[in-house]
Amino acid sequence: MRRFLTLIRRLTLLPLALLLMVLALAALVYWAAQVGSVVPVATISVRLTPLPSAAVPLEPFAGIDPAIIPYLEQPGTPLAVIGDGIPPVGAYLPREGTQRFELPTATLAPSPTPHPTLTITPTPSATLTPTPTVIGTFTPTPTSELVATVLAFAAQITPAALPFAGAECAPSGLPTDGRLTQRFHGVHSGIDLSAPLNTPMFATHSGTITWADWNPFGYGNLVIIQSGRFITYYAHLTAPNVVKGDVIGKGSIIGWSGSTGNSSGPHLHYETRIDDVPVDPLTFAERGFVAC
Repeated sequence: MRRFLTLIRRLTLLPLALLLMVLALAALVYWAAQVGSVVPVATISVRLTPLPSAAVPLEPFAGIDPAIIPYLEQPGTPLAVIGDGIPPVGAYLPREGTQRFELPTATLAPSPTPHPTLTITPTPSATLTPTPTVIGTFTPTPTSELVATVLAFAAQITPAALPFAGAECAPSGLPTDGRLTQRFHGVHSGIDLSAPLNTPMFATHSGTITWADWNPFGYGNLVIIQSGRFITYYAHLTAPNVVKGDVIGKGSIIGWSGSTGNSSGPHLHYETRIDDVPVDPLTFAERGFVAC
């Protein structure tokens, strides 16, 4: 009987002990969750480097005589130009030179003059009977007039390659007539001239072709001419008309305008460089180099 009572007492205390253990474990889990949700926040200060102003060219004095840099740096002097007379964007530039340009001027249209209304009475037209013509045999023979006509026509065609004028030839003029659509600045190392598709492009100086192929850096089909320290770039061409290693003269047709590479329409990107430093093509003539 005593053993039976002891067994009953143990069976009664066991569920109570298990219940107390479950409650203690639940309390421990709740406390851990509350403590873990509180995360200390650290304040971090970041020093930002100011970005350069986009209005200031990256290389405003590239290739310029150091003696005139103090003049350009003084207040009130524009950094993007070297002197007066620089054509603005939109001006039509001739191929013969960059110094002659004209801005369009508005002209007043004449007042319309009223004209009397004329009443035209149609007259009957006569019916004509065609007369047969006898076509004889004609044997063409060369005449002096025909030879002169052919020679005159051939004289108007610019040859693809003109004679080489010598080393150290500086460029002059422009590769084509066209409207200036973008000027030289810090992130644009040349000028853009609008030109219809497949317009012939002419070399602006004598030299050796150092590149006449596709360029993977946005120029598209590119031709590069070098004469000593003087280098010119002709970009976005439909196709080049020369190959690497050719020695050509000023006025040679080096290719045709296109829209290859990073281009939004047919035009020519033209660069002039001195010792591989880009300079503004529209101020190149003011530097006084010998062109040939």
